Amino acid sequence: VVAVLVWMLALEQLFINSYPEVGRWMPGATTFVLLQMGPSVDPEGKLLSGSAAALLLAAYAAVAVLLALRLTPKRDVL
Repeated sequence: VVAVLVWMLALEQLFINSYPEVGRWMPGATTFVLLQMGPSVDPEGKLLSGSAAALLLAAYAAVAVLLALRLTPKRDVL
């Protein structure tokens, strides 16, 4: 949990601001665009468009669901 929070709150923000060509593809940047916070985070407009951000975020969610469906049955669940 700590690693995910550090990634979301610190590292991803550094990538979005320092390396916008990489940071624009990260889940945090796509969420900013969908929440219409893009201009406050990226005033230069280097983030993805709204529709591209929605498709990318849906793809991230689909991958997470597929991994969960694949890995959960292999675990010992009481």
